[in-house]
Amino acid sequence: ETTKSGEHFTEISTEIASLDADLFSSARLVIMTEDAGNIVDAEHIIANYDNIYLMQYSTVEQAMTAYLYYKSRVDSNEIYAVEPDSVLEAAAEETEEAIDGTEKPEVSTATETAPEEGTAISVTNESNPIAAVSSEVENGTAKQYLNLIALIDTGASESKNVVNRVSFAGDELEVNGHGDEMVDAIVGQNKNAEILSIRAMDENGKATVSSVVAGMEYAISQNAKIINLSMAAKRSLLDSVIEEEIAKATKLGIIVVGAAGNDGKDAGDYMPGFVNEAYIIGACDGDGVRLSASNFGFTVDYYAAAHSTSEAAAKFTGYVSENGIDNIEKCKSIFKLVTEPSKDDTGASDIVVSNKADQKLLFFYALKAYGKDFVENAKSTDFAELYGITD
Repeated sequence: ETTKSGEHFTEISTEIASLDADLFSSARLVIMTEDAGNIVDAEHIIANYDNIYLMQYSTVEQAMTAYLYYKSRVDSNEIYAVEPDSVLEAAAEETEEAIDGTEKPEVSTATETAPEEGTAISVTNESNPIAAVSSEVENGTAKQYLNLIALIDTGASESKNVVNRVSFAGDELEVNGHGDEMVDAIVGQNKNAEILSIRAMDENGKATVSSVVAGMEYAISQNAKIINLSMAAKRSLLDSVIEEEIAKATKLGIIVVGAAGNDGKDAGDYMPGFVNEAYIIGACDGDGVRLSASNFGFTVDYYAAAHSTSEAAAKFTGYVSENGIDNIEKCKSIFKLVTEPSKDDTGASDIVVSNKADQKLLFFYALKAYGKDFVENAKSTDFAELYGITD
């Protein structure tokens, strides 16, 4: 309904009591629709890029009322997705567990659960992540790189592997240091990695739905081959926009890699952990045992030896960028098999396949459909025996 001035959703719905008001603290919505005519309250649009609309409302209650309206249109296919412009965070909680005898690095202390407070990302009618996409796309120069990795994070410092840098979270191109750690993890697997640094997070490692979507749209426009999302947030019933964006990217042939999260819980209860189209990566130690802090569950595709799931995801990204995803998908055992060239007595080339860990990535295996207790107690020898794998 509208007022005499033409403003919509001023009469607050009683049904908003079923929603979590904290998720709407920004009083903003992100809506996806192919037909601008489906946006009935155009007076609230503050930015638009392609089929994405960023809406700003006067109050949390008004935003919640508008959300209920647009959510009801999803089933009719008028609206692809609608979600409050809420907070996601870098998946970089520290762990005390050593990895292959190495000390943990100093990492961001951000946790996964979105806090009640917002981010330091400025959002106004004139300046916001969605509005910035168009101008950045026009000026983009990363399309020339054939194996481009889009790192959506806190930004990264200049280096030989970082081919371009943009920001949808403020003027600074690097804050916090988390992005630099992800660059190191990627380059550790692929020394020739070509990385597009997309800053979507503030100095506290917090992003908004709109800043992440803006980053993904920019990555798509620059023909990225892999999008790395080393971030996580507790899943709510409202999640749909980033899920839709991930699906869009994968339909275009882009590999999307996400962190499982570091709360020691089911990754299926996290974003992007529950999204089937993304490769969700957990963290294990050098013996192939899941870190107690690493999220787990059916939605986790692989575990990599790392100090956090953000580092694990970045390692996976680097590994895949150099070796290709097919080398993982074709692996028939629970381990990442290592091939080593050798020669027999005649000098003929031979291939020796072993169960030992890849020296770059250590154990790299799938743990689909296994329960928490099983994973916690699992050792590499348990899997070898279970699957009949021998050296």
